[in-house]
Amino acid sequence: MATAVAQFGQIGSAFRASPGAVPSVTTIKQTIAAEASLLDSLDNSAPSQIKSAFDTLRSAFDQANSQVQNATTLQDLSGAFSSLNGPAITSAGTAITSYLQSSCGALSSSST
Repeated sequence: MATAVAQFGQIGSAFRASPGAVPSVTTIKQTIAAEASLLDSLDNSAPSQIKSAFDTLRSAFDQANSQVQNATTLQDLSGAFSSLNGPAITSAGTAITSYLQSSCGALSSSST
């Protein structure tokens, strides 16, 4: 699981490599597809205590990924991540964060 989390950071660096530059649709598609693959890996290895939360997050991200993969312009991407909003996603994120903090010793960014 730690390896997959580290890989998320590496994928995100693709967007930070050229500050101010607008990534291409192809780059965004590749990045989101890689993140979807990593999220699948995390979901498959999630502990039972947060498996349901990961399933919720994965399902929403799969919807977003599908929209991203069908995009042909940056404009098409504008609503692709709407599935990642809402109370179910917030609740899943809170459950995962709480588990990581209590069981793995992970600290939130606000407490560092």
